[in-house]
Amino acid sequence: MKNNFLINKINRILNNHIVLTGLMVFGLLGTMQAQDRKENFKLNEPLILNPAVKTGMLANGFTYFIQKNAVPEKKAVLFLANKVGSILEEDSQRGLAHFLEHMSFNGTIHYPKNELINYLEKAGVRFGADLNAYTNYDETVYQLPIPTNDPELLKNAIQIMRDWAKGLTLDSIEIEKERGVIMEEKRLQKTGQQRVGEKTFPMLVNHSRYADRSPIGTDDVIQHFKHQEIKDFYNDWYRPDLQSIIIVGDIDVDATEKLIKEKFSDLKMPVVVRKRIDYYIPLKGENHFIAVADKELLSTVFQIAYKRPASVATTVVEYRKSMISFFANQMMAERLSDASQANPPYSSISAGINSLVKGVEALSIQIVANPGSLKDNFTAAWGEIQRIKKTGFSAVNLQKAKKLLISINEKIEKERNKASSLELANNYLQFYLESSPTMGVDAETKLIKELIDGISLDEVNSFISTYISDRDRDIIIMSTVKDIPNLPTEEDLNDWMSSSEDDKLSKIEDLDLNAPLMLKKPKPGSILSEKKNGKIGFTELILNNGAKVVLKKTDFMNDEVNIFAQSKGGTSLYSDEEVQSAKNAVGIATSGGVGRFTNIQLKKILSAKSVSASPFIGDRSEGINASSSLNDLETTFQLINLYLTQPKPDSLFFNRSLINYRDMVDGRYNSPENIFQDTITRVLTQNNIRKSPPSLANVEKINFNRGLEIYKERFANVGDFVFTIVGNFDEKKIRSLLQTYIASIPSAPQREQAKNIIVEIPKGMISKTVYAGSEDKASISLVFSGDYSYTEPNNIAMDALSSILNRKLTEELREKESGVYTPSAAVTYEKFPAQKYAIVISFGCSPQNVDKLITSAINVVKQLKTKEVDVEDIQKFTAEQRVTMQGALKSNGFWINYLSRNRLDDLNDEMILGYMDELSKLTPRSLNLIASKYFADDNLIRFVLLPEK
Repeated sequence: MKNNFLINKINRILNNHIVLTGLMVFGLLGTMQAQDRKENFKLNEPLILNPAVKTGMLANGFTYFIQKNAVPEKKAVLFLANKVGSILEEDSQRGLAHFLEHMSFNGTIHYPKNELINYLEKAGVRFGADLNAYTNYDETVYQLPIPTNDPELLKNAIQIMRDWAKGLTLDSIEIEKERGVIMEEKRLQKTGQQRVGEKTFPMLVNHSRYADRSPIGTDDVIQHFKHQEIKDFYNDWYRPDLQSIIIVGDIDVDATEKLIKEKFSDLKMPVVVRKRIDYYIPLKGENHFIAVADKELLSTVFQIAYKRPASVATTVVEYRKSMISFFANQMMAERLSDASQANPPYSSISAGINSLVKGVEALSIQIVANPGSLKDNFTAAWGEIQRIKKTGFSAVNLQKAKKLLISINEKIEKERNKASSLELANNYLQFYLESSPTMGVDAETKLIKELIDGISLDEVNSFISTYISDRDRDIIIMSTVKDIPNLPTEEDLNDWMSSSEDDKLSKIEDLDLNAPLMLKKPKPGSILSEKKNGKIGFTELILNNGAKVVLKKTDFMNDEVNIFAQSKGGTSLYSDEEVQSAKNAVGIATSGGVGRFTNIQLKKILSAKSVSASPFIGDRSEGINASSSLNDLETTFQLINLYLTQPKPDSLFFNRSLINYRDMVDGRYNSPENIFQDTITRVLTQNNIRKSPPSLANVEKINFNRGLEIYKERFANVGDFVFTIVGNFDEKKIRSLLQTYIASIPSAPQREQAKNIIVEIPKGMISKTVYAGSEDKASISLVFSGDYSYTEPNNIAMDALSSILNRKLTEELREKESGVYTPSAAVTYEKFPAQKYAIVISFGCSPQNVDKLITSAINVVKQLKTKEVDVEDIQKFTAEQRVTMQGALKSNGFWINYLSRNRLDDLNDEMILGYMDELSKLTPRSLNLIASKYFADDNLIRFVLLPEK
């Protein structure tokens, strides 16, 4: 089943990468027909399209979807969807669907050359971050988010979509320049994982057309195709019967529909209409096996994929199957996660049903092996899969999965008027491309409530056991070089699987853990004082134990509360010898869970609740990051209290975890990217032990007992903490919870400060070249650094220079020289532990172009110092910031970060009120002065990664 509105949201909330897909469930038709007699719907009834969207089809076949939605306000999202991808390419065109996507940003009838990007950047639309596109096997999609406070901008955005649909200039000069850019994009993809994929993907797709139609294309076509080829592809396939525009946002629907009809009604079909063939993977019941090794893989992984035809949930009966699939996925994920935490010989095991390519889905099982016997690794893991197939799950398991779905559905109902325009637009995009249903919250909620009780445990267990069969099964072993001598043959692996299947497997009966986190509530404390900040809109409380609380009530989300507790200190208070124990103190102290419950039990208790809480110890602070729905706030506060007062260490579990960690560290240097990044870290920190990358030497310095002591020391004094709480809470209730679960914790009068442990970046001109990897590619990092004066005007100016530097690097290295794909520049600055700044420029390129492109990048930096900054570049930055800030100020995430950071760095909360004024003070002269002061080319460290000689 393809995703629908509810399922999209469920997957994002769960954040466990389960895609709700489904399969014809054999043997269940009688059960479902019997169910039909009891419920208020017909199983073959088609699912409706969300009535909130206005949709239509023009006479030429072009379709449109339009919906008014005010989240975020004064913004809209536009998609141009084309049912055109690499699968339609002829042999001489492989890569041209993707190349055509690139050319859409290099000249249209109304926006020649780079004027399209130039125009949109002036409106605050960022290229790459906002304005973007993608090409897949079966579609090409363009995305354009815009502010809607100017009606002319929406009109022009629709014109841009019209130009993309049939108005590209495909200028010969621009085509030649783009060849190099795409070759560099292709170069970036060359990794060990990509090499393994090239060998295994053809088998997964049964050597169908998908096997040799990778969207990135072939070197020969990209470098040598004749210009007429891309024009032919554009004329053949970019046509109205394969295109749709989707617009969702703060707009006038009728006026927008009128504009669409004006702009797209004149699109014409080509004189010769080529048939748009739907290609599929033939499933013939064949099983496949392949073992592939690569020296850059970090561990050996077994992947078993059971392929099945995918069906689209266009009817009630198919939607019901998607719910069965969701329950199966959720229960498998939980069971295998538990198994991975029970000291198995393997590192981890996971499984889920996912879309493979159009028309085919697969139950994919992944087993990550630890060093040692591959047979022991595999058979132990495969035994868990066989246990699921043979003994199934319990009624308790299904009850928990249903409670989870109901809980998430309730949250979606509460947030019905807070769905973002991007989320809604994505739903209509999938509806157009793959007929995935998007019914709207009301209809989908009603359907779930009517169907959920009728889904039985036998159906779910049968679904899983039927999926795991001996047909259309692919086994892939992705091996490290070290494991090559121990790799099984196909016959060996079949024997391993049989031995696991022959084992006597007992059924696991999961406990129904409905127990409260706390048996007894603490005796409440009190609130001593409060002070309001009317300008920013928050209240500061001081509790009887000294803890401070910042309360900011918002209505940005209906059912969301964010909590961030923080105290100064962190690892800075510990010696170099203790720092590894301090960094791992949280993992040590909570290795066994919290309070009365193990981590596995805790996960089960919280499985149907919208609760999260994670303690941390950083360089300069320690704290807890938490979030909650309104109904689960008390549980969240209980969890915070327990992390502060009753961590549950487990030395055996932690020691087992250390073994896995050592193995991870040991295999880390198979990756040239890790070698390069760790070299950068060591040079920039001058081998400071506190900032050193993972190593076996550091692992040996982790002391369990000292780590536990450090955790208790860091969280012992709640009076030293500031709790920042942002969201749509009830003020009376939140105060009561604070008194019960925070003010009740004993404290001490001491107040700590973090130590200013300064790790200096070396000064001067330094060059470091690393030789690692076999691919013909280079990676570059240039680091400028120095002392800094931390002020709000300086910070804004540095942000502006970072934005301008990114733009200039793109113009020079990508557009003019065609030497890179995505150059990036990041400017960082800090107040503590010392006022320092760094500018990091990064890009990948051909090894032959390293020196030339480094020189070009440094020249761009120098020009910002010597040449007056363009007023237009400043306008683009200020427009971008105004649009970004407009959205940020309506976000709980922004406020929780802003208010908590201010308390850590002793900053003024009211800085934000003057931000727009400071923004307006930027001038070419002021930016030149900042660049001259801080873009110091006498402190430059040059890092280069080249392939092994």
